[in-house]
Amino acid sequence: MIDVDELTAPIAEGLVPAHIYHDEDVHRLEVERLFSRAWVFVAHTSEVPRPGDFVVERQHGLSPFHGTELESILRAQSVRTVVVVGVSTNIAVPGACLEAVNRGFPVVVPEDAIAGAWPEAHEWQVKHTLPLLASVTTADEVAARVGRAADNRW
Repeated sequence: MIDVDELTAPIAEGLVPAHIYHDEDVHRLEVERLFSRAWVFVAHTSEVPRPGDFVVERQHGLSPFHGTELESILRAQSVRTVVVVGVSTNIAVPGACLEAVNRGFPVVVPEDAIAGAWPEAHEWQVKHTLPLLASVTTADEVAARVGRAADNRW
């Protein structure tokens, strides 16, 4: 059995910051406020949004397009080609490619900027599925083309 006094002793001693709520509505709102901030963005510091970046929050689904405003943002920015990077080569990358193609965007996938759950799955998708949906290339090639192409066409 849990000894509540022992468990809460550090709080009583002021060693652990705590807020005690007697009003259930206030407690619920405080929990929502805390967790809505705690779970918004988890990533490497190189991925932290900068001024001018767009952040698309996906609530469900396996694609960045499903249930989000991504297509509207891309069209408003006159994006003509989508470059898909990230994980996982097994599901999300081909899903993003398929949805981009279905929306009329040409797609480019730098093979060295995606990863799968295991090497064999990655290799299979890169060899058999992704070439049907996208131009498969390297991150260096994407950087070179974007850097030198005035119209960003593939």
